[in-house]
Amino acid sequence: MGDQSKIIVKTYTGSQDKAMKLYQTDSSSMANQGYFPASQSWAPGRWTGGDFFVALILCFIFIGFLVFVYMLVVTPKGTLSVTYELRASSVEEKTCPKCAEKIKAAAVVCRFCGHEFTIVQNMREGITDEKSISEPKVSPIPKNNLNKSAPISAHSRRDVLIGLIILAMFAIATLIWFQSKDKADAHAEQVSTPLKISNGLTSRTPIEYVVAPGGKVTYYIMSVPGKDADGNQNTEIEAGVDGNSSFNVLLTPTPGNDAAQNLTGFSHLFLSPDSKTLYFQTEAWVTSNAIHAMNLTTKKVSYVTSGTVHCVVLSGEHQGDLVVEQHRYFAQGGSYNALWLYDPSGKEIDLVSQDTDSSRVCPSLGN
Repeated sequence: MGDQSKIIVKTYTGSQDKAMKLYQTDSSSMANQGYFPASQSWAPGRWTGGDFFVALILCFIFIGFLVFVYMLVVTPKGTLSVTYELRASSVEEKTCPKCAEKIKAAAVVCRFCGHEFTIVQNMREGITDEKSISEPKVSPIPKNNLNKSAPISAHSRRDVLIGLIILAMFAIATLIWFQSKDKADAHAEQVSTPLKISNGLTSRTPIEYVVAPGGKVTYYIMSVPGKDADGNQNTEIEAGVDGNSSFNVLLTPTPGNDAAQNLTGFSHLFLSPDSKTLYFQTEAWVTSNAIHAMNLTTKKVSYVTSGTVHCVVLSGEHQGDLVVEQHRYFAQGGSYNALWLYDPSGKEIDLVSQDTDSSRVCPSLGN
């Protein structure tokens, strides 16, 4: 056995009971080759941070929730590592008195010269049980004596805690996303199917509306009977309260000589984040509308700027500011449209986009 390795390390995977059974089965085979266990350790299976991260990513397609449940219920396979050491044979030897060759102590006939040993001779040599000498014995390592690298219960509690924390974070993030989406929808909801609202002798048709957070008040642009001086349908701004059980007229058409003060042809309703200001547009110049703001407490209307409102920023550094599309002219001739950021008083803050696509601009600012 001079060419054999003196140390062999073998691993057995599975539950602790399964790994022990595999070890006990294999230890007898190793003993027959002269290898006996010298040390051993048990490493319980555990999920890694990478496993939880993958499960978190999968939560966006809802499979991750099932993966999390599986990871919290099922414990990964552990590993039992056993170090085997090559040892010299424990079989005793004796010298044949006839040929002087070395033979096994339990032998009754010399394999070299054929000399026969009597039972008395064997007893004199101290050999009484041939089986006890010729077959090596292996004592399995007791389960409760294993050198465990870490307590299973501690790993399990930590893994469960990590999983619950990640699930809670994902649930909170999802809730915040849905709330912000509902808030944005409430500020930008448009009428898809007009309905008739009768109030006494007057019949009005909603053109568009915006719902205040909480849903108790809805602000409408109503089409009302009659035409303006240019032959366009008259409109007015109303507030429907308590589930539209009653309506209050906030603003009726008021023609003005100054385009910025002309209050006809209402459109584009937007609410400020605190629901205290209602923004709307009116017909003004050939290339641009006029943007106005109504203080919903005092009902006072003020001119903000020219252009078309694309959104009111709902949160962040520029909360309450307006993204406005305006038509402007180059000094050397020609014109262009772009998006600017304005505060509620009508002060220009900055250019936010050189084109008029607000699908990226509004979300990036806090919508």
